[in-house]
Amino acid sequence: LANMSHELRTPLNAVMGFAELLAAGTYGVLPARVEEPLREIRENAKRLMGLVSDVLDLAKIEAGRMELACAEYLAGEVVESVAATVRSLAEHKGLRLLVEVEPGLPEGYGDAQRIAQALLNLAGNAVKFTPAGEVRLSARRDSSGFVFQVTDTGIGVPREALGQIFEAFHQVDASPTRQYGGVGLGLNIAKRFVEMHGGRMHVESEPGRGSTFAFRIPIRAGQAGRTGQTKEPAP
Repeated sequence: LANMSHELRTPLNAVMGFAELLAAGTYGVLPARVEEPLREIRENAKRLMGLVSDVLDLAKIEAGRMELACAEYLAGEVVESVAATVRSLAEHKGLRLLVEVEPGLPEGYGDAQRIAQALLNLAGNAVKFTPAGEVRLSARRDSSGFVFQVTDTGIGVPREALGQIFEAFHQVDASPTRQYGGVGLGLNIAKRFVEMHGGRMHVESEPGRGSTFAFRIPIRAGQAGRTGQTKEPAP
């Protein structure tokens, strides 16, 4: 899987690169009629690159080769960076995107890129599965560490499916989620990254009334290991 992912990245990078050059006018002014197809090429290439990256991450995790690059980070900056990434998609769907960061949070120690990726996977799902209303991203501190949370007013998840939604390649086939697409890797990878920090993922959801996904990680996570074993209470 890792080798295949690397092989797919090369042509995908070429597709994305040339599409960007075309959009920038490097090869001349494009006719108006090709602007929409070009936009579709760019968006679908980005989607494919995201899927390839997810497969590569999963392959590394399964092989025990995924390492955390720990350093000092600010929880507020992590939340703001994720919000900036999903804001345009939320606005395109007419959703309110709210960000709440508790004032005075201390510096954390962990892999900010992986924490942001976990939060982005949750936020991306929230926007995708919310046809109307709002998506709320937040960060706060409790007695056990940082709590990052994503709450939406979307379609929700049936109670009987909550136990399986974090499994790799799993989708809730009996629900309307199938029409939204995806391969079912985002939640699994997010959970793995959280557990590598010694944390735990938690979800509450009700069909038709939205979902809340949250994870708690230690403020000073360090290299918590790759097994994902933790006794942290649910956020």
